[in-house]
Amino acid sequence: MIKKFCLKTYMGLMALAVITMLSGCQKKGVRVKDVNGALAVCKSELTVLQSKSSASIDELVEYINLTEQMEDSIISFSMRDTAYAANQKMQDEVLNVSDSLRTEILRLAFSKPRSLADVVFIKTNTTNGAKKFIDEKSQKQADRFFAKLDNNATYKDLDKTLQEYDRILSDPNYMHIESREIFRDFLKKEDICFRSMLQFLPMVPQQKLQELTDQTARICNTFYGTGKDSFASIDEIATYMTMRYNRRILQNAEVCRDQIMNGLKINPVIARNYRWMLMQPYFTIDEISMAALSSGQQQLMLDIAQDMPELYIKLDKCPSKVNNDELQFLDKISVYLLKTHIKNII
Repeated sequence: MIKKFCLKTYMGLMALAVITMLSGCQKKGVRVKDVNGALAVCKSELTVLQSKSSASIDELVEYINLTEQMEDSIISFSMRDTAYAANQKMQDEVLNVSDSLRTEILRLAFSKPRSLADVVFIKTNTTNGAKKFIDEKSQKQADRFFAKLDNNATYKDLDKTLQEYDRILSDPNYMHIESREIFRDFLKKEDICFRSMLQFLPMVPQQKLQELTDQTARICNTFYGTGKDSFASIDEIATYMTMRYNRRILQNAEVCRDQIMNGLKINPVIARNYRWMLMQPYFTIDEISMAALSSGQQQLMLDIAQDMPELYIKLDKCPSKVNNDELQFLDKISVYLLKTHIKNII
């Protein structure tokens, strides 16, 4: 009985959310005063979508953003329209229209080939809903902090870089961080080592890379204390760590791109690693992380995505069949990423 009630309540709330979204679908100058009016506007808009054989990227962004507005509207709309909760017929009708809207958006999303660059454009322009999960004050502070890090000089040789990396990761002061000052000091020094290592990336043994990754992860896992044991709120720490992740994973991909474009000789093992490092931002930067990207980082993601076909081709030795296989692989990846993103947010 409880499960049945919860499901019925959830479906009703979802229907209410759809109505709010539908009121956002209205054409300029149209005013919606009640559920029936919103539903009429929605049906009109649905007819428009169903009549389209394809959609541009800008149109897809518009459709996705309209649908995403549902989530923020569920509670407020249900509180203002208590009578609607008792109207099962209207709820069913709204939910049917909602399902149809989602179906049409997915159909139009794949009505023509979409490149990885298309996927990046859609993702960067449909993350407004995720911004509510990012602490605005912490983001502004973190923006200022990370903006200054590139002013710090890097080490000039690999031996010095690895020596300093090992020293920082074994420093007792960083084993249990108890203040913001020590937290930021660790991020600053580790960032210098990371950027220094990127200069010599092909020369770093895979085993050493894994060792540094594991040691860094152990320290980072200690940042999230609980209650009075934490030096900062979970939201603040999460914001810094999200922006740190965005920064380094894009720096990594950028270095790989530049080295490949500049004709660096790469053996098969390194080529395999570079393929993953180039693609990693597109698989691992989720909707919340996308919302934390700076405009420069968004542009970098788009630039690398546009270069990706050429980069993957350059990583291979055989020019004909292998190149075609690489391009087909990128097409499949783009479809997967776009479908996953749309299903995650609507």
